Amino acid sequence: GRPDAPGAGPPAVSDEMAETFVIAGTADECRRRLEPVWEAADSFMLVPPFQALAPEQVMGYGIALADAFWS
Repeated sequence: GRPDAPGAGPPAVSDEMAETFVIAGTADECRRRLEPVWEAADSFMLVPPFQALAPEQVMGYGIALADAFWS
């Protein structure tokens, strides 16, 4: 839908929808949620949130992902 449509944005996203497309939690919790993905994919990309965040915040999240999953 359009970002300017009535009801668009966080209030329009149910918890179930968010849990389908977002993985959040501790590194161990995220690893557990990612395990089933390997049954269907040989690769995937973890992307930090970026909308409405300062570039420094996005970089910080990216570094945290790298530390948690690729170090």
